[in-house]
Amino acid sequence: MAETLYDVAIIGSGPAGYTAAIRAGQLGLKVALIESAKVLGGTCLHVGCIPTKALLFNAELWDHLKQAAEYGIDNVDGRTLNWDAVQKRKTSIVNKHTKGLEFLMKKNKVTVIAGYGRLTGAAKNGIHTVELTGADGAKSEVKAKNIILATGSDAKMIFGLQPDDRVLTNIEILSIPNVPKSLIVIGAGAVGVEFSSIFRSFGTEVSLVEFLPRIMPLEDEEVSKELTRVFKKRGIDINTGAKVEKIEKTDAGVKVTWTGANGKQVEKEAEKVLVAVGRAPRIGAKRGAAANGRRCGRHFGRYERSRLRSGRAACSSGGPGRAGRMSPAPVLPREPAIPRTTACSICPTLQARWSRLVTRTPSRARW
Repeated sequence: MAETLYDVAIIGSGPAGYTAAIRAGQLGLKVALIESAKVLGGTCLHVGCIPTKALLFNAELWDHLKQAAEYGIDNVDGRTLNWDAVQKRKTSIVNKHTKGLEFLMKKNKVTVIAGYGRLTGAAKNGIHTVELTGADGAKSEVKAKNIILATGSDAKMIFGLQPDDRVLTNIEILSIPNVPKSLIVIGAGAVGVEFSSIFRSFGTEVSLVEFLPRIMPLEDEEVSKELTRVFKKRGIDINTGAKVEKIEKTDAGVKVTWTGANGKQVEKEAEKVLVAVGRAPRIGAKRGAAANGRRCGRHFGRYERSRLRSGRAACSSGGPGRAGRMSPAPVLPREPAIPRTTACSICPTLQARWSRLVTRTPSRARW
């Protein structure tokens, strides 16, 4: 691969990466799309937006069946939920879109390279080098005039816990073998409220715990107020202004302790707990890993800015880890000139304000 010089190499094939790859291919550039996973699409397609929307539709249909008599549909009282079939439908939708992405890469002459990509340092003579580690551990290099970092984000975890069959993130909860009888959801952002709604529809006893004064705190206050009213009417236990103190595993599942808005401590047990407290930039080899000894998270923008200044033509896409607020783009070389264009992608499930990927002019990159 080292002998091939690409106009642009993109690390990450999620909505940011594949959109940029398609547009760059349409503009006639020689494009490499680097992905460490076995399939294209990233979090959004495989463990985020798409599968969650599939489950939300199943839940909506199930809710309609509960009021079937009101719509003049009789004899549905004996309905049963086939969770295996629900999961099979979700998987088939994801697979369909995955194949569609593979087709689009071929159509737009994008070279897809499997492996874990890592920038080796600043550009030398205007050429960036990406160290590529394959699934078998073999190392090689990819060289490109420009780099787009579109590595996405991981779910944040608290108290040093690791996800398992009882402590869940968005990844684990999408593949649980059956509907839990009870679920505590920590975090009432888009991910938390969606899964609260899904599993409440299927009969799960749901408790929603949020640190801030209202659920969906990034949305308008009127939205939070209306969603709170609807959730309470559906029987979802909402706890706002609540600080989670600890999560303990028990024989029956998990026990979560939090301090409520009134200062009183509350303990509650459930079969499973979903941790949905936000996202962090994926810049390490493992979940939550630091890059080169530096801390990730809130200060990622400052770290990224200092790194990109040394690499001139390296750019980064916004993602849910920073809600689209990324560092200013560095000055880019004047040649070769690329027509002005914007590759834009919105992640519908997380509803994050994704930044525009790359707007290139001969002298400047803008977001």
